[in-house]
Amino acid sequence: MHNDLVLLAQNRKKHHLFLPGGHIEFAESARTALAREMKEELGIIISVGQFLGAVEHRWRGRKRTHAEINLLFQMRCPLLDSSRIPTSREEKIGFAWHALSDLSSINFQPDILRTILPDWVKYTRPGGWASTIE
Repeated sequence: MHNDLVLLAQNRKKHHLFLPGGHIEFAESARTALAREMKEELGIIISVGQFLGAVEHRWRGRKRTHAEINLLFQMRCPLLDSSRIPTSREEKIGFAWHALSDLSSINFQPDILRTILPDWVKYTRPGGWASTIE
């Protein structure tokens, strides 16, 4: 986050936005995975901050149902500045800054984060939990 804006990613072939990050590799911590993914996607080194919460999410794709658990952390990087859009190193992903107050008006997924993420980043105590499954 920078100036009440949050950095979101978008698969260029799809219409929804999501938080940057990626999959955790075998025997890798969630914090290490986030730092590695940001290095791969943006070519920058970040500092992984406070754990904000977790969201279990299920959605129906074209051929099957998918599920994931999102672990959310604050991240810090002096090279990330909301006055400019970071350039992706991955052809299929783009990035953009969005106001926390506008998340409910964009196709941000999982959609449950549209309402709870602004609250989670304001709290000083970590550990939120949300689900789209129940």
